[in-house]
Amino acid sequence: MASWAARWGVFGGASLLCLIGCGGSSTGRSDPPQPVFDDGNVTSLVQNSRYFPLQPGSFTLALEFAEPRDLLVETRVSHFPSTIDGRAVTVSTSRSFDNGIIVEQRIEYFNQDSKGNVWIFGADVSQFIAGIPFGNAGSWRVGEDGAEPGLILAGAHQPLQTYVREVETKNRRIEVVSLESAVDSEIGRFENCLEFVETGFQTGPFTYFLAPDIGPVLIQDRDEVPRWQVLERTDDRNPVILPGDFVTGVTNTFFPLTTGQIYVYTGTTEFGVEDREVERLSTTSQIIGVTCRENRETRFVDGEKVSETLRFYAQDDDGTVWLFGEEVILFDDMGAGTPDEEASWVAGIGGAQPGIEVLASPAVGNSHRREFAVGVAEEIAIVTALDALVSTDAGTFLNCMELAVTDPLVSELQDPASGPEAVDRFHFYAPGAGLVEYTDSDGMNRFSLREIR
Repeated sequence: MASWAARWGVFGGASLLCLIGCGGSSTGRSDPPQPVFDDGNVTSLVQNSRYFPLQPGSFTLALEFAEPRDLLVETRVSHFPSTIDGRAVTVSTSRSFDNGIIVEQRIEYFNQDSKGNVWIFGADVSQFIAGIPFGNAGSWRVGEDGAEPGLILAGAHQPLQTYVREVETKNRRIEVVSLESAVDSEIGRFENCLEFVETGFQTGPFTYFLAPDIGPVLIQDRDEVPRWQVLERTDDRNPVILPGDFVTGVTNTFFPLTTGQIYVYTGTTEFGVEDREVERLSTTSQIIGVTCRENRETRFVDGEKVSETLRFYAQDDDGTVWLFGEEVILFDDMGAGTPDEEASWVAGIGGAQPGIEVLASPAVGNSHRREFAVGVAEEIAIVTALDALVSTDAGTFLNCMELAVTDPLVSELQDPASGPEAVDRFHFYAPGAGLVEYTDSDGMNRFSLREIR
């Protein structure tokens, strides 16, 4: 069970039942009506649910107490929506690890209706043995084999409220305990949590605590023993950058920076034949307390220098390579340079935040911000392949990582699977070499690695 939604017993086409007692309660108070799926009410991606916010770019690390060993569960919410049965859905990927080895992956699809009810539209599940895929038990999608949306969380809650659902003929009864519970966790104290008890699932009951604007933070069994708890939660709109978390060099296999090397790329654009020389400099800069390695890219069109861009990179101790800014200078026909303020940004200035060049352990479907300076640089990338083959003048590269890159300032975010027109560019990173090719999605403006010197 690799995600909170899975732990809550969502495993297939869900048909909802009427509220026990037709909306009444033992207190004589009327509960809000049982949410019923209405095809016409599914209106938005899940981003503003108070207790189940699936903010694109958010990351959650949780500990699941399981037998024979506890599991670490990583959950990432994609920046890119997908489509199921004609509806846009938010994509959340959870991966469970046993002692560092993946044992399960769940890609789940969510939406919410105009009343705030959150629904699940399917799950693509993969099981692993010794890190090798061997099955997909539990996979399902709305519209296939009669599967229907399943209720994850009602949009309105009040103490003693109950609602019921049936999933694969198993009833789940949810009773709200409080909207003011407090939870102490590894990442702090959460106030005003939604607390509810679920019965009818395996050996329940289980008690859930959901923090406002955070989501699930703790699950306990009947003896108040933790069964699942959050260890870390981050949001790439405001990443936590601690200088002590960064290392001296940049050694990620998909983006190694070896001082003194020059990567030369060649391509043809609407302006003519263009060469781009990227030099790994020995100089560094301090940006928001982090020592960043400098790279200088020089662009030549038909032999004439047109721009220089100084980029700042640093690698954290997990292996993720961060981009801390870009300073761009444009050159005129006389060779005079002028700073390009519209394209330049540096983390910590004007609200700009570091972006990610490459992840430490990329997986297909992972997405991240490459740059984040509002109105200046907002590119978002998603890993679309880890086995791409790329041939350039510098050689043939196997098992390349392919990133689909979209700039929300230019294009609307779409599911990359819907076609090349859904993204702006593709970047290809080769193990041990780094960036070897990048191209516009229509195949124009293709730049390939010509040589490394």
